[in-house]
Amino acid sequence: MRKLTRATVAAVGGALALASIAHGTAPAQAAPAPGQTQIHPSYNYPHVIVGTSAKTFTATYRVTDTGSGVRRVAASAHNDRARLSATRTTCSGERHDVTCISTFTADPGRTLREGSAGSWRIRVAATGSTTASGIGAHATIQHASRLTVNATPEPAHNGSLITAYGTLTRSNWNTRRYVGYGGQQLHLGFRRTDEPYYVRLATKTTDRRGNVKVALRAYRDGSFRYDFYGTPGVRYAASTPDFVDVR
Repeated sequence: MRKLTRATVAAVGGALALASIAHGTAPAQAAPAPGQTQIHPSYNYPHVIVGTSAKTFTATYRVTDTGSGVRRVAASAHNDRARLSATRTTCSGERHDVTCISTFTADPGRTLREGSAGSWRIRVAATGSTTASGIGAHATIQHASRLTVNATPEPAHNGSLITAYGTLTRSNWNTRRYVGYGGQQLHLGFRRTDEPYYVRLATKTTDRRGNVKVALRAYRDGSFRYDFYGTPGVRYAASTPDFVDVR
């Protein structure tokens, strides 16, 4: 009995990637109806964080056919603002039940623009005994974010006033630069040197440049950190802790 061979066709000039599946003589696997091609979505959703350079990700799904077998598969990624064509699709398995992996490139300023972050749908078109199209998977594509903290002055005198400055930025997919992210809540935490966890001290909203500051008195050695919990389109971030020596 001859196993299915596997072939891959790369997408050219923005065309959809095609996976051509050669026919063997393996017996058909069980499927809902004879002579029918079906797409079976995957629930292993890719989560993609894109900064200012291109990011590659993959989506996996199954295609079955109860008649002559699966011959052709094409995939693309969509949301309400943008579309990505697969740059590569490979399928493996018996001709009546194949697992396919489609590769996509999310490239800021080219295939990604401002406003296209969030939930994406991986649409699949397959040809076998019949033709079928549908959702093969979902993906989340988010802006990368950065967060800093600077507690000053250092070292601090016991009981003296210090200020914890924070700056939140996110990637801009039009300009391919990081820009201030305004109107977002940052949570300031403090961890004593002899304790394993942070205690929240304050919550502040960033100005239009992504900046916040919190004034407080220093009484013991420890580290300050800002946390940003993220949004549907922007990844969460935590600053590198800033240690303050109190004398």
